[in-house]
Amino acid sequence: MELLEGNNIRFFNEFRMPKVVFYDICHDLSDKYSLVLSRDICVEEVLAMTLKILGHGDSNRSVAERFQHSGETVSMYFKQCLKALIRMSLDIIRPIDPTFASISKEISSDDRYMPYFKVNFNLLFTLFFKFYF
Repeated sequence: MELLEGNNIRFFNEFRMPKVVFYDICHDLSDKYSLVLSRDICVEEVLAMTLKILGHGDSNRSVAERFQHSGETVSMYFKQCLKALIRMSLDIIRPIDPTFASISKEISSDDRYMPYFKVNFNLLFTLFFKFYF
């Protein structure tokens, strides 16, 4: 990938982050979050393809053309990277109150938002993780 050795501003515009952060995420995804790849493709390339899809809304076909892989390969590695990013997000994004026992005053006092918070969040998280993992 020529962008990794190229201009920092161009890299930032392409992937929405500095190179240092990109490499830190690559390192974490491979070491801590089990992003296992083959000998034909590196973690940096998989993350770059995933960021192109998520950050720019590029289609599978355009990413396949840009990175010179088949659509099937792009799809397979996108799915693997996305699952690793979800595992990573579980360590980074945490609610203040993990039991969701209280709802903030701004939400509970506003009729526009409160109906959406009358669900059991523990049930939702359980269903979400059973579906994805």
